[in-house]
Amino acid sequence: MPWRMWKEQRLHELVDPLLGDGYEVAEIMKCAQVALVCAQEDLAYRPAMTNVAAMLNSESISLPMEPKQPGTLIHGCADRDTTSTYVGQSSRTIDITITSSAPTSTRV
Repeated sequence: MPWRMWKEQRLHELVDPLLGDGYEVAEIMKCAQVALVCAQEDLAYRPAMTNVAAMLNSESISLPMEPKQPGTLIHGCADRDTTSTYVGQSSRTIDITITSSAPTSTRV
């Protein structure tokens, strides 16, 4: 769906409504373009992580012109441990844990 929204220039519809107007459309487009470039089926067209970090952190680095269509996502079967499998030239699974460094409040 994000690929179709990119092609139809409707990426703003992916933004969490709780953000209200607190975001820049250009920043959403930039993040989405980088994400789509990273999801391309052909590994040769995917950037290295150092390039991804540079693209996201810099305003002066030019982004790839047009991401190619991402690989196909096939939902897993009941007999598999994973819920989805990415089909392409690479079939690795990467587990990612996201933690927040923001302080949390505890109620007593």
